[in-house]
Amino acid sequence: MNWVFLVMVGLLAQGGQIRPDQGEHPTKVGRVCGKLVHYEQVPVKNTTNVYMPKTRTLPRVALRLYRASEDGSCCDGLVVAEETKTGRWGRFRFKNTEIGPFWLTADIGGRSYRMLVRVEKGIHEECSDDQYQVENSGAFRMGRTITVD
Repeated sequence: MNWVFLVMVGLLAQGGQIRPDQGEHPTKVGRVCGKLVHYEQVPVKNTTNVYMPKTRTLPRVALRLYRASEDGSCCDGLVVAEETKTGRWGRFRFKNTEIGPFWLTADIGGRSYRMLVRVEKGIHEECSDDQYQVENSGAFRMGRTITVD
């Protein structure tokens, strides 16, 4: 029997900046790729304080990577390192990402979402397991599906 879990590996970027003195750490990835979805907790009918997660894919969303600056600010004045767009089912892949810290940004429905990521060698690189979630609160999270036998 296989069990599948979606593990949240990072909560980042609810404003425009994440500074090192705020205690925030970048989400570590082997490559910047996966699926972009809108995530929300929906109340279960005829219950109190019971919620179920609901996701929907976000097709044709422009995504940008900016090389992170030393002061931790995003993204005014920073040069776009790479751009891509999600496909029909929300999948995306940045192809030429170097090692180091980057701001991943998405502009959806007039709202900007930002997440600090650090690309490193030797980190999990299976794009199909990674899900990038945006929420109405402005949060931008990355989750990873883990299959357990």
